[in-house]
Amino acid sequence: MEHHITLCRDWIRTEHPSGFDPFGLTMPQSRLSHSILRRTYISTGIYNDFGHIANPLAKSQDEQISFYTGSQLTYNEVSNNYEVDLNKNGTTNYEFGNPDFSFAQFRSNLVIRYEYKPGSEIFVVWSQGITDHGVPTGGLYHNFDSQILSKQPEFTFLIKATYRLF
Repeated sequence: MEHHITLCRDWIRTEHPSGFDPFGLTMPQSRLSHSILRRTYISTGIYNDFGHIANPLAKSQDEQISFYTGSQLTYNEVSNNYEVDLNKNGTTNYEFGNPDFSFAQFRSNLVIRYEYKPGSEIFVVWSQGITDHGVPTGGLYHNFDSQILSKQPEFTFLIKATYRLF
């Protein structure tokens, strides 16, 4: 494999309780907090030096793997497959798909939690997400730009309420 680069940003969570009461409910135990969560993930892989297992019981990797030569392996751009001609007679013995990949994902959530009495809460959640699988062209910035920044995100908005009876 020529290069394989993965950038991952783990969830970042911040939570801020406050005495601020935006709903005008003045209960002695009211509590407002919010969380911001985000995650960015970018990964690309470009493969070369293809081969097959020639002798799986050999002690060294050089004896185990037989790499294809330029006359045995051709790339078909129309089908996006590699064609293998093991005995070099001009007939394709088998083919396999191009394993090169580029994956990019961005997720973010904003959660506002309001506890209006002990055990009873209202959650307001806003979520945004973009996921794209593409062909690795250019560097990571180009892939991030073409796979994330130029795409329309999916948005989700939900409200959840719980009420404690006793």
